[in-house]
Amino acid sequence: MTRWSGYYAAGAAMGFSPRQIDEMSLWEFGAVIDGYKRANGVEEAPPTMADDRLSELGIVGF
Repeated sequence: MTRWSGYYAAGAAMGFSPRQIDEMSLWEFGAVIDGYKRANGVEEAPPTMADDRLSELGIVGF
């Protein structure tokens, strides 16, 4: 089950009305979000590394 409230909230933050969001496909909405992030300097968080892997690399104190 999809929670559409998250889509509407993200769309509202970008200036879209609920009707405009309804008219978009999920692919289009995803492209809009990617473009918005890029234009506003939003970076994705780097993936986390497992403690075992950190130890293998000699990184301590985590």
